[in-house]
Amino acid sequence: MYEGQVMNLLRETMRLHLLEKGARPTAIYAYLSRCDGALETDGAAPLPCPDCYVRGEVARLQRIPSPAGVGIVRCPSCRAEFEFPDFQPVATTEGIWPTSA
Repeated sequence: MYEGQVMNLLRETMRLHLLEKGARPTAIYAYLSRCDGALETDGAAPLPCPDCYVRGEVARLQRIPSPAGVGIVRCPSCRAEFEFPDFQPVATTEGIWPTSA
């Protein structure tokens, strides 16, 4: 039920992050398009790290344990972490959320 809302919040977090980093509008649009595509594949395509993406790399964000009400994803490549509001009653590691090693 909440998955769509949570994904929209994560997507907006990533968009704002790229804006703060000074990414070009075309790079932000391309990243968000890639994100949308990943979300539509239900895990077949990686949800990319925004920092790696603007450098021309694609690294799959991994969900890590977090307190209730907060979602945290980490990039295994550059180690960037992103927090976003998470209304999921139970954290999931399926679909676009591979477990962190």
